[in-house]
Amino acid sequence: MAQPAPEHPLARILVVDDEARNRDLLDRWLTREGFQVTLATSGEEALLQIGGNNFDLVLLDIMMPGGQSGLDVLAVIRERHGAAELPVIMITALSDSATTVRALESGANDYVTKPIDLPIVLARIQAQLRARESRNPTDAPAAALVVAASPSPPVRALHEVLDERMRAGFGEGFAGIEALTGQVLAARYRLESMVGRGAFGAVFRATQLGLQRQVAVKVLMLNLSSTAEHISRFQREAVLTCRIRHPNAVEVMDVDVTPGGHPYLVMELLEGRTLADELKERGRLPLARCLEILAPVADVLAESHAMGLVHRDLKPANIFIHRGKLGEVVKVVDFGLAKLVGDAAEPDGEQLTHDGRICGTPSFMAPERWDEQPYDGSSDVYSLGITLYIMLAGRLPFEGARDFVGMAMQHLKDAPTPLSELCPELPPGITSLVERCLAKRPEDRPAAADLPRAFASAAGLDLDLRPYRNLGTP
Repeated sequence: MAQPAPEHPLARILVVDDEARNRDLLDRWLTREGFQVTLATSGEEALLQIGGNNFDLVLLDIMMPGGQSGLDVLAVIRERHGAAELPVIMITALSDSATTVRALESGANDYVTKPIDLPIVLARIQAQLRARESRNPTDAPAAALVVAASPSPPVRALHEVLDERMRAGFGEGFAGIEALTGQVLAARYRLESMVGRGAFGAVFRATQLGLQRQVAVKVLMLNLSSTAEHISRFQREAVLTCRIRHPNAVEVMDVDVTPGGHPYLVMELLEGRTLADELKERGRLPLARCLEILAPVADVLAESHAMGLVHRDLKPANIFIHRGKLGEVVKVVDFGLAKLVGDAAEPDGEQLTHDGRICGTPSFMAPERWDEQPYDGSSDVYSLGITLYIMLAGRLPFEGARDFVGMAMQHLKDAPTPLSELCPELPPGITSLVERCLAKRPEDRPAAADLPRAFASAAGLDLDLRPYRNLGTP
């Protein structure tokens, strides 16, 4: 019986795997399905191939010998090519959820595990190639590139939008997120330029037309690697962040869904840079500068914890140094991974993560979160303690882990490298305070509201409590 015509007969696929058996299997099978296949045995070879060829998709193993893992290769690919331009599907024997999360957050479009199920791999490849074609503005009808400048329809549940897109296969009506530049959302927000993007979202500088003011619009990138969890996380970011009305938390003004199915947040536009950028430039920070950043961050956390809200992803990249008309303002951003706990939790106990999946940045996660134990605001204090450690020492308290299991064991069992060894000039009270923040048991950590006063006292610095709501009095 004649074989059906291949859906993408000329698509070029790069297969990157150090195991000859896997390479040969995928080579024979994909070639038989009508694809043009190129093989690479290492990360270095893969990057050379990508640099000299135009591939439509990459199948990339994670665990490879040599200097570059699959995640390292993925990071380089994403520096050069967006997820819409060059889809990457990770194929690996690592089935733990932490690795899956890390791969997807690093920019992978999809993820399948070994032993390889060939029909599933084919379905994933075809889905990504369809999505890639529909994202290419040259292939999409002109109408698909225009976002209607009319009042937006009633907001539907965001998971319904995703389900509809999944069923439609992201066909002709879907344009790449880059095509939104210059368009007007809901007759209110004109997207001027993209200022940043991650694995699942992009941020645009925009003009709010009615008030003629500059705002930031964060748009969720809907693609086949997005799940109802990512959509729910985006929706939760809007709802929970709106509950925090604090001068040191980024303000969210609006949430809606574009006629094309893109959910988006409208936020105050921040000018400046993140704490991560400052640390990259300066390395270690002086004690006075550490206190300038610690106090407002702790004040925001104290207020959110009193509401039963845990940030869950506090790190230097989510602390923004805003340069406003009145000077510098420290802002805590991205409550998208936050979770209501305790009495403020949702009645049905809904969680955005399940089955052991990890939400957050592993290097900053508290031991109880690695161990899947109940947690509260003290887990944010642990993350803030790691941030303080980096500000003081210029490095993470734990280094050298080769995989997620090793990283988990460091946070669960190992003592951090003592600050007194790395920075003997620090006052003993400072090193002791950071050690308390990094205590393995949550009950041994200080409260967020107590940290700035304790830090100022140990450093011999004055702390003006008047700008803060939750730090109390000495």
